[in-house]
Amino acid sequence: MIRGYIVEFGPLGLVFVFLVFAAIKLRMIYKKRLEKDALNLFVVSLLPIGKQGLKNIFQEKLKKYYKSSNIINYVFYVVFALCGLVYFLMKSI
Repeated sequence: MIRGYIVEFGPLGLVFVFLVFAAIKLRMIYKKRLEKDALNLFVVSLLPIGKQGLKNIFQEKLKKYYKSSNIINYVFYVVFALCGLVYFLMKSI
């Protein structure tokens, strides 16, 4: 029974996880007042920025955003991978 729910609603769950991730990131952008080029900043920050890249950023608000964005990226990728793994395992049974 649980397997049926997971198989049926799994893709919606993955979309929901992504929408929550996008909402959190956009809220962070607007909270730190970086909305000037929000879409470009969102797309660039989908991949984690390395330590050397963070050292080369001179705007403090942008540097703080990227640091917190990296943490959110890692959490999102782990949660998304686990949800996807559970979905594909249940679908293969």
